Amino acid sequence: MSTDSIGMENLIKFLENSLSDPNQGVASNAEPMSLLGMVSTLVPVLATSIIYIIIFLVLRTSNRRFYAPRTCTGTLREYERSPVLPNGFFCWIGAFWKVPDAYALRRQSLDSYLFIRFLRVCCAICFVTLCVTWPVLLPLNATGGNGKKQLEILSYSNINIEDSAKRNRLYAHCFVAWVVYTFVMYAIIREFFFYVNLRQAFLLTPQYAKRISSRTVLFTSVPKECLDEDCIRSLFNGSAKKIWITGDTKQLDRTIQERDNVVMKLEKAEIEWIRLCNKERIKYETKTGNEAERATTSTSDPESGNLVTGRSREDKRPTHREGPLGLIGEKVDTIQWGRKKLEDLIPEAQNAQNNWLTDDYEKHTAFFIEFSTQYDAQVAFQAATHHRALQMSPRFISIKPNEVIWKSLNYSWWQVAIRRYVIYTAIAGLVVFWALPVTIVGIIAQVNTIKSLPGLTWIQNIPQ
Repeated sequence: MSTDSIGMENLIKFLENSLSDPNQGVASNAEPMSLLGMVSTLVPVLATSIIYIIIFLVLRTSNRRFYAPRTCTGTLREYERSPVLPNGFFCWIGAFWKVPDAYALRRQSLDSYLFIRFLRVCCAICFVTLCVTWPVLLPLNATGGNGKKQLEILSYSNINIEDSAKRNRLYAHCFVAWVVYTFVMYAIIREFFFYVNLRQAFLLTPQYAKRISSRTVLFTSVPKECLDEDCIRSLFNGSAKKIWITGDTKQLDRTIQERDNVVMKLEKAEIEWIRLCNKERIKYETKTGNEAERATTSTSDPESGNLVTGRSREDKRPTHREGPLGLIGEKVDTIQWGRKKLEDLIPEAQNAQNNWLTDDYEKHTAFFIEFSTQYDAQVAFQAATHHRALQMSPRFISIKPNEVIWKSLNYSWWQVAIRRYVIYTAIAGLVVFWALPVTIVGIIAQVNTIKSLPGLTWIQNIPQ
């Protein structure tokens, strides 16, 4: 017998002698799960759930913008809005239940419909699994004769494997598992074929075919030599209807953002000033009750430095500091500053937008192509358009402008690859980092076994 075999045999004998029962763990000595303990856990959760449901039913009717935004949001077209449900506490449930799943397919998107169908399939799998497992396995486990108590009599650990007759009940678990697994695989395969047919039918519907996005393809990581309209058209044999080459909009975005910030700050200051004027006017009219003076002061110019009443001081006008975070710098009148600032920013933003429209910008390594037909778009999307790997890919079709991260369109193929591997490295580093404390905790948990290993007996001398 070799030295390695002798060493392995000695290690196995040592482990067998160290543990009184090789199958015994920490949880085996735990008390059986109590029905009272389960109820004491479920009751607070149920009570909390009921409270939240009541709050929802009360607030739902008066806060439609939060609980039913798709019924009242002005940015949605009429055909994109959801049906308005009744305002009662419970009468809306029936109307909601009657809305077909296909409504989401017609009014929203294919993803919305597939998510609803995914939830239905999950519920169906759970219900069928419950109907198959509970009537068969629970009675077999409960009469297993292994002496378990309380809720543990429902688990397969209650089957007495020492009894040859009752040991055969374990086959029921195997057969039921086969049935459940077969049904789950059937449901997945069925939904797979359904998705393929549904997607084909959805792409061919007139409603979808009329969208520009259905015939538009986005190409990324495009080589610099291909960022030319004539070159792009030659790649697709003239099937391209319109081409948009993306460009650098950092300066334009910065100008627009600065203009919008000044507008919002000016609007906030003027609303604050109007409210203060109105408050002083009401206070003065209530105090004097003089109708003649009220008529005279109501026509006063609030920009003159005084309020409508003519009694407020100039220092009550909204002010701010021009320094960072508004903490340092010169203190200026917000209204006058905002109006003067917009006199410069509005023409500047308009000029930047005009330069963009005249293609006066640095081109990014990406472009959109609108094709004449869906067929041409699908062919361009699936065909290899460049002889070098990772060039002009990945490609995207049927995307909306709000789904695009515009600042990411300028990444070349090697930048995308580097970023991908940096993310992989970071994830691997996190796994290794968190593996260390987990390993230390695992070693501490098995200290009673480790301290009896050869060379580690010194652990017994560590103070408690």
